[in-house]
Amino acid sequence: MPRDLKDLKKFKGNDYGADFILVPVDRKKKVVDIPKLDLHEVNVCGNIGDKNETGNRKVQVKLLRLDKLHDDEQFDQLYKILNEKKKKARTNTSAETLGMESTLHDLIDTFLVEEAWEFKDIVCYRSRLKWWKESIGDIPLEEVTTSKILSKKSDLKKLGKKPATINRYVSCLQGAFRFGIKNGWGCTCPISNKQVEKDPEEKRVRWLDDDELKKLFKALESSQSESLEDLVHFSLNTGCRKSEALGLRWKDVDFKNSQIIFRNVKRESVCVNAFINDSGEAEFDMRTQVFEEGLKNKDKMKILKLDNMPKVREILLRRRGNPELVSKSEYVFPQDPRQGWEKLLKRIGLEDFRWHDLRHCCASYMRQDGMSLGHIGNHLGHKSSASTERYSHLSAEETLETGASVSKRLYG
Repeated sequence: MPRDLKDLKKFKGNDYGADFILVPVDRKKKVVDIPKLDLHEVNVCGNIGDKNETGNRKVQVKLLRLDKLHDDEQFDQLYKILNEKKKKARTNTSAETLGMESTLHDLIDTFLVEEAWEFKDIVCYRSRLKWWKESIGDIPLEEVTTSKILSKKSDLKKLGKKPATINRYVSCLQGAFRFGIKNGWGCTCPISNKQVEKDPEEKRVRWLDDDELKKLFKALESSQSESLEDLVHFSLNTGCRKSEALGLRWKDVDFKNSQIIFRNVKRESVCVNAFINDSGEAEFDMRTQVFEEGLKNKDKMKILKLDNMPKVREILLRRRGNPELVSKSEYVFPQDPRQGWEKLLKRIGLEDFRWHDLRHCCASYMRQDGMSLGHIGNHLGHKSSASTERYSHLSAEETLETGASVSKRLYG
């Protein structure tokens, strides 16, 4: 290590796990920015972390600002401060002292790399918590109050976020605080459901009327993308989630018994590892195109009969008869035509319509045709209706009726 940290403002010990590291006061800055910063813009931090000090949790604590560091015997000064904090940590197993040294940014990043990285919706968690970090991340944990959260919640409204989205932002932050309480950060949760009420959510059900449906079908015919056209028609008829359609394998298409079995989902991205990088930021190792057993509703499978869904049967037989397609993949729809879909919607001016709305279309058409909620729930693979009323669990044979209902609406 160099003898004068003030002079260099960067040193070899800047690896995670070293005794001391330099971190910008402004968390939006990175380690590479440190040489350009003034002394008062850089913190010297130390790592405290073994089972006797923090219950197996490594904690990065601020020691002092760089401009407060002595000109002589710098490391003696730093080790003295660090040892004092270690002593406090040993006598305070609740880590209250450490919590007072930590910012919301520290809590969020630790939550992300130690717990949330395993969540299936980690991409959403990372995005939403990044907004909180950028908004109030530099505030010490004990200064994060309910009023500050409510103020920032109002900012989300000003940004045009819808009530359901705002509720999810708050829910992610609640998760971080629950993690902190559970792991001894010495903090309380300033955003319990009683303190910060959820905004009333409008239930979104977007479906295509007859004119919009004709416009979509016409555009698909001229799109020159057979894969996109097939997947849209398949989704409209079956009402399956996109992840279920992309996870459907040929071995689960049973032409003999005229049925398809959904057993797998394809997830666009999965986090396989997470860590704190040299800049003190949470970093993620992501993998794409990951297939998993089981469906989103935690069922092991869902069966749909094909007898009264001639369009779906025609699509599957045609794709099965394409030797080039079958030889390349065990999956019925090996490619996700996302870009082609977005371009098509833009070209025909179909506004406020998402891929998942194809599923809403399927359900809406069945309902308009007089199908019961139980039949619709079975066809879609729901656990419960939107109104929390439990769906009846019906047999696969009853999807004959629902399949005919959708087919009649789509193709006459």
